[in-house]
Amino acid sequence: MLHLKKAVFAMVCLLMLTSLTFAQDLAQDKKNDKEPKQIGKIIRLKPTSISPEATAIVRVSFSNKKEGDPIQNFEIITVNVNNKDNYRLFVDGVEITSREAKAGKNDLEASFVIEFSSKAKDGGKKGGAAQGLPASLDPVTKIRHIEIRDTNNQVILTGDFAE
Repeated sequence: MLHLKKAVFAMVCLLMLTSLTFAQDLAQDKKNDKEPKQIGKIIRLKPTSISPEATAIVRVSFSNKKEGDPIQNFEIITVNVNNKDNYRLFVDGVEITSREAKAGKNDLEASFVIEFSSKAKDGGKKGGAAQGLPASLDPVTKIRHIEIRDTNNQVILTGDFAE
């Protein structure tokens, strides 16, 4: 009978200890779910055989203010693409927008810039205007896969953000 009481007592203690550990893990997970104050990520898109000289850089940023909504930015700058061709931006499989590549008077290579910001502004970088952030890009910290496709729907640039 004494062994049975000790076994039941040990089981109850083990159950309580397991429950406390589980509760601490849940509390820690909730703390980790908070969005950090600032995040900035940059990746280089890799060209495919369709346009091996093309390249692009993608930058996303997230800034959590004390009050109000966070400020989120998405920017892509491409170079060495075909002049006057139209290119489409896909993020995580969803078409976001399209742009025509243009070369300046003295430029040999064409380029285009796409900017989105949760705080829309005129006169964005490189002469582009930052548009409001599309719902499919919110939050920018969850973006994983980016593709630039030509008018024939062929991928010319591709890249992934790390988890």
